[in-house]
Amino acid sequence: MMATEISKRGMPGGEAPDCRFIEVLNDARDARPFGYRIGGIRPGPTAVVAGHSPIAQDIYERLLDLPTLPWLRGSLVLITLDALDVASIDDELIDLIGPVDRTLHLPFPSREDHDEAVRQGYWTVLKLCAQLGMISGRGVSMPS
Repeated sequence: MMATEISKRGMPGGEAPDCRFIEVLNDARDARPFGYRIGGIRPGPTAVVAGHSPIAQDIYERLLDLPTLPWLRGSLVLITLDALDVASIDDELIDLIGPVDRTLHLPFPSREDHDEAVRQGYWTVLKLCAQLGMISGRGVSMPS
């Protein structure tokens, strides 16, 4: 039995956008979504970003609103850890993601720091994509 499947129905926390380059990762056993795979129109590196709700979901929603996502080079995989059942991690999911060039684990902040953590997490993901050459990085300040 396949433990993971890709579909465009039901995104965590909302409806699926009409985007051919965004795939929703669902647990095949109960169709519960646990993340996204954003594939650009050009080949390139693969970055995996993992975090816990609600911060991860808020960061992912900001990223999915970017109008330039179709030009992303490579793949950006966004996983919400608390929605992912360990039993869902199988060979098909590993094959889907492919070789991973970089992994980023988002912090788990206190409720008081939520908005600042979302802002920082969003920019951290964009910096990671710029460092890997997935985006041009214009407007993303890089560490010196």
